[in-house]
Amino acid sequence: MTAARRIAIGFGVALLLVSIIGITSLASVTSLSRTTEAVRRSTDMVMSLSELERHMTELESAARTFVITGDIAYEAPFNFATAGTEKVLDDLIENASGDEAQTAIALELRRLARSKNRVSSELMDIRRLQGMEAAAAFVRLGTGKAVMDTIRMRTAEMKQHAVTLQAAERAEAAINARRTELITGGGAALAFLLLTIAGITVAREFAVRRRAETAMRESQAQLSQFLDSLPIGAFVIDAHGRPSFANTTALTMLGAGTIDDLDIVTPGMTIPLWRDGQNTAVDAADDPMRAALRGLAARREGLELRTGETHIPIEISAAPVFDSNGNVAYAIAAFSDITERVRARQALQDATRAAEDSNRAKSDFLARMSHELRTPLNSVIGFANILLKNKGGRLGEQEISYLQRVLDNGKHLLLLINDILDLSKVEAGKVQVEWETVALQPLLQDIVHQLETQARNGVRLAVEMKTGLVPITSDSARLRQILINLVGNALKFTEAGSVVVSVDTVPGTRRPSIIRVSDTGIGIPAERLGSIFEAFEQADRSTARQYGGTGLGLPISRALCELLGYTLTVSSDVGVGTQFCIDLLADVNKARTEETNETADA
Repeated sequence: MTAARRIAIGFGVALLLVSIIGITSLASVTSLSRTTEAVRRSTDMVMSLSELERHMTELESAARTFVITGDIAYEAPFNFATAGTEKVLDDLIENASGDEAQTAIALELRRLARSKNRVSSELMDIRRLQGMEAAAAFVRLGTGKAVMDTIRMRTAEMKQHAVTLQAAERAEAAINARRTELITGGGAALAFLLLTIAGITVAREFAVRRRAETAMRESQAQLSQFLDSLPIGAFVIDAHGRPSFANTTALTMLGAGTIDDLDIVTPGMTIPLWRDGQNTAVDAADDPMRAALRGLAARREGLELRTGETHIPIEISAAPVFDSNGNVAYAIAAFSDITERVRARQALQDATRAAEDSNRAKSDFLARMSHELRTPLNSVIGFANILLKNKGGRLGEQEISYLQRVLDNGKHLLLLINDILDLSKVEAGKVQVEWETVALQPLLQDIVHQLETQARNGVRLAVEMKTGLVPITSDSARLRQILINLVGNALKFTEAGSVVVSVDTVPGTRRPSIIRVSDTGIGIPAERLGSIFEAFEQADRSTARQYGGTGLGLPISRALCELLGYTLTVSSDVGVGTQFCIDLLADVNKARTEETNETADA
């Protein structure tokens, strides 16, 4: 039996089964529809009976209230209930059609309701024309009550019958729905199985080349639908380097109206790429499209798209598209105009360069001016010291007081100038680091001994560290300057408690890792922690007035730490204290982190 015959028989059997399933499903759905309609009618009947009871109750209540009060305002609810009763009875008779017993009860209910309406109307007329006593006498006859009791009895009978019928119809509907579900689901599964088998048979009969061409055409159709709407240039060439697709953006940037307008000089080199700012075309080794034809994804920047006199800086990415056999069938490139990005980058570079030049000029100016100011200041301080000796005894107490002020302010100004000079030297890159072996214990003890006279009464200044620490490699003068700034600051802002200099070590060794300067001073507000390392900044504006200082010590300390390869950080709680930490292994930790990241990337 030939493949075509097998396929025809398979599809014929599948079609027959589908037809049988369809007819059976249609019959089941029709039955389900009938039972569903019957359930709806039963439900509507129950609702209509409840509505009838409500209207009859309202009618009776309106008539009774009118008889009691004589208020004509109750005629309107009576008339509304009467009209509602007629409407509900019409719906009830319609829903009961097809069921003779229910229809008979519905017609009887209409007769009884109209009778009740006439009795109630007659009662209201008697009340209106003859008065309350005549109406009461009419009520005692019991005509209206008998009719109403009959209505309630018939309504209950009809409702019970409708509820029973509704339950049966719902059960039948559930059975029909399940049957329909089984027939439809089973039939669909069987049909799907047969069609799947037939499809597999068909697929096996097609040649591999035919499948590849079909997939290629489908891929091209999909690409042409969504690539053409991209805001970037999309360009596709086949395995031989011939243009296959170009969206509108690509054609505009290439200066062509259609893909047929593109000139092919060298296969795979349809896009005229040049090196940015150079009069050199991109060679085949660096061309992203050529790389994609070799099966490699490629991305390039720093290129220009040149068409005539137009030069467009672009960013281009290219990738191969493989066929079902794993061979490169197409190469697709996406390129975008980055003119604004190039301009922004150049503007940023120019601004950065200008800022750096300005900063260097500022630092150089401060260094020169600070140096020039120190010479006359040293003379002022020196001569003030000589005059204060008062060797001739010609100066009075007031003159000596003035000279002391001159001396104190001169020293303060010299300290400020020295700080500015140090900061400007660091920023200008003129600070030389002299590396040497430094033992921390004697260095810290010497600093504490030097500054202990600055501690207020009741403030403890101490060094806490292990003995036998391994010496570190640093610049002792710069490290001393950093620590004197930090300890001096701590003493200045600590009025009670302690200032402690401590050293952490690498776990399991005696190698120093962190130097901590902790105090129990006034603390720094959280919102100011980020700015205390800026020049002339302090914890708040009142600090400078209360405690003095230039606000340059911390910026100088951080700059020197960075120069030595350290990291200076701070943590603080207002009213509790402050802690400055010098991470001596910052460069080592950074190198380890970068090495770990590189390993993870690899």
